[in-house]
Amino acid sequence: MLRLDPSLIELTDFCDKHTIIKKLLGFSSYFNDDLSKIEKVLRNPLAHGRTFVTTNVELEEFTAIIECVQKWTQELNQYLSVEDT
Repeated sequence: MLRLDPSLIELTDFCDKHTIIKKLLGFSSYFNDDLSKIEKVLRNPLAHGRTFVTTNVELEEFTAIIECVQKWTQELNQYLSVEDT
């Protein structure tokens, strides 16, 4: 199916999406800081097909980012649960 009129959220970048979520949910600047790190260390390499880990330092950074993703995923899921009730 050809879609000539995508929703506005589909036209936003990752950084725009986390700015919108921060404002809507009233998160602190830590949210933007963490999501900027997630974008740099995880999202961008994934989107551009780069290697994630080649050294122990990169492995530590990658593990920390995955933990950060899990933290914010849990936090955001709490908001989804509230919306569903």
